[in-house]
Amino acid sequence: MKLSAGILMYRGEAQALELLLVHPGGPFWAKKDRGAWSIPKGEYEEGEEPLAVAKREFVIKDVKLFFRDTTQWSQLILLAVLLVIYLFNIRALPLFTGEQVPFFFVTLVSFLNLGLAGFVLASIAARFIFPAVSLEGRQMWLLRSSPLDLRALLWSKYWTGTLPLLVLALIITVFTNILLRATGFMMVVGIGTILLLTIAIAALAILAIAAALLVRHSLASEDAFIPRRVIHARAFQRVTILGAVGQSAFLGTIVLVPIGAAAAHGLTGLPLALVILPLAGTAAIVSLRNDRVQARIGRRATTTSALALLAGGAASVALLGAAASPVVMAFALLPIGAGFGLLGPPLMSELTEAFPPVDQPIAVGSFNLGFFLGGSLGASLATALVQSGATIPGFADRPLPGFTTAELLLAVGPAFAAVAIAVRDRRQRRRLEAPSIA
Repeated sequence: MKLSAGILMYRGEAQALELLLVHPGGPFWAKKDRGAWSIPKGEYEEGEEPLAVAKREFVIKDVKLFFRDTTQWSQLILLAVLLVIYLFNIRALPLFTGEQVPFFFVTLVSFLNLGLAGFVLASIAARFIFPAVSLEGRQMWLLRSSPLDLRALLWSKYWTGTLPLLVLALIITVFTNILLRATGFMMVVGIGTILLLTIAIAALAILAIAAALLVRHSLASEDAFIPRRVIHARAFQRVTILGAVGQSAFLGTIVLVPIGAAAAHGLTGLPLALVILPLAGTAAIVSLRNDRVQARIGRRATTTSALALLAGGAASVALLGAAASPVVMAFALLPIGAGFGLLGPPLMSELTEAFPPVDQPIAVGSFNLGFFLGGSLGASLATALVQSGATIPGFADRPLPGFTTAELLLAVGPAFAAVAIAVRDRRQRRRLEAPSIA
């Protein structure tokens, strides 16, 4: 007995519902409509799970589509040529001809070869694995409306791209290690490293497109992982932006000050840690007293004060510069520690009051994500400006170019936020104090 399973695919709402029907091809079904139209279905063997078979067909479909698309498989020819050139260049290295090269340098080249292979694999993953989901095009809604969940789709894309990438990685690593006459230990280390690296690179390529799909679905759907009612809430947007801005100034300064102290004074180890230690102690003490501060001056005033302290501290560090003595720098960091200790609790209280209990875990988790992403942005910005040596006119003669510029930029965000809150609160007070006209 033949078994068949089908999927009724649909899209739209009840007012305008669209169903997908298919018509068999071939001469037998030509010019036949009655009894020909049906839902997408196929046969499976007895004892097989229909859903498991459908997941397997995902992978088969991707492989077939890859070789049918000439814009995809034709690039394999170019890839093969580049691979041959890569292996030829490794073979042409003068490691075993002429003067004897020390064992250390031969081993060093073997390690560097892993890095080069990683770059090759990352380029291939960015070309073939990263766009795998977007290549579905308009057919994506068919997959989303089927009983197969998004996880099954992403796993099929992952393994379809990862397995060929693993084969290529092993070819590159094994052949290059043979050409470099690597020891057995280096061969094992190289194969193990490239296997883990390939799995991670492919996962990152799929994760990037999965994150984009998650954000897009969250903005368009009420039942998403991060519901639209949470993302579109003004309280969530306001609190997340304020937290990210404050965290960027805090973490950016923590990253930047040790770099400046090490470059200007040669501090390392414990002396360098002592410059930051007062900031950490201040943040811990102030956070323990946060409830009392909020009870005395109010929640919004506490948030404003925290942002003002972060902005003032970052501006003070910028004006002092990296050449300031470590003791003075440690005192200049105290307002930043106090601002960080004051910032989090009032924002968290405002967030939990704005949402019902069912949405509070999602809102708080998303806020924490934005909070730490803001810190990462501040740290990245500070490091990039110091490495580039970008300077503001008037500060070009300082020991560490870019230090003052980075700190001033870190101070702009919380300063602007504090002023905006203060102006808004003042307007609200005036509106409440204005006499009503009967």
